[in-house]
Amino acid sequence: MGSSIGIDLGGTHLRAVRLGEHGEILAHAKVRTAALDGPDTVVEQICRLVAQMLPGSGDTAAGLGVGGARPVDP
Repeated sequence: MGSSIGIDLGGTHLRAVRLGEHGEILAHAKVRTAALDGPDTVVEQICRLVAQMLPGSGDTAAGLGVGGARPVDP
């Protein structure tokens, strides 16, 4: 099945975690959310966090989830 990645989209911080098949934490990271720089910058931050969670070149995850505390304006 493989690992899964979760992203917590917060107003002050973005957090990422990679979980193994049995829920064990394989990697995690936290950065300040660059919210004042606009949504494109935040999306770039999320992409960098996802890349950071994958251990090697060509690695993939079985799933990815992004959660936040408020509705998101697409």
